[in-house]
Amino acid sequence: MPLYKLTARLEEMKKLIQDENKIINCVADVGCDHGYLSVDLLESGICKSVIASDISKPSLEKASQLASSMGVEDNMKTVVSDGLSHLDDGQAQVIAIAGMGGELISEILQKNESVARSAEKIVMQPMSGFEELRRFLYNNSYRILEERLVKEGRRIYQVMSVVSGDAEPLPDWWNENMFFVGYDMFKNHDALIEELLLNLRKKYCRSLDNSSVQPENLIKNIADIDVLLEKLKEENNEN
Repeated sequence: MPLYKLTARLEEMKKLIQDENKIINCVADVGCDHGYLSVDLLESGICKSVIASDISKPSLEKASQLASSMGVEDNMKTVVSDGLSHLDDGQAQVIAIAGMGGELISEILQKNESVARSAEKIVMQPMSGFEELRRFLYNNSYRILEERLVKEGRRIYQVMSVVSGDAEPLPDWWNENMFFVGYDMFKNHDALIEELLLNLRKKYCRSLDNSSVQPENLIKNIADIDVLLEKLKEENNEN
């Protein structure tokens, strides 16, 4: 029986981290939890070394134990750290951040900006706050390289890779209120984009009954989703 198994979302992160042309020298796994991704990147030969960090010392101890069990402990450094504060500029060619909200990820990138911008690629899997994260990226000169959707159980997760640089221009009809999904996954017709939009629409419709949420924002979100669904329908008919 294997000692660990990557979840679908971590598998997707692994694919975005991998460089087909070279072995990455160092990956920083921020919020590594039990170290599954860190260990798998080393086992797969995707990178030479990993700096695995987490604010939880018990989680890091489990990550270290897993690395030892798989024989990759010499290539994995564990650090109790908050965000990117333990890294020097350029120390990690790829930074992976998973399992936290988009607002927190934005704060991490902003707090240690020089480290973030020195990376060749940042791969992220926000659990929530997609709108806030994308708005931060577009307004702070981060270019989205690729965005993917992955289904794990009944939930659809969003995974993206970015780099420091001017953001790709968005079409005139796309507005920042649509940042609950990514334009990249929309224009590339991700296989799960329609299901995600329909799920979000149901969620926003249910939330209309919640008096603590401003209904005008929800109505706007639902209207934006309807625009996207209609454009998907039109493009599918054309093809």
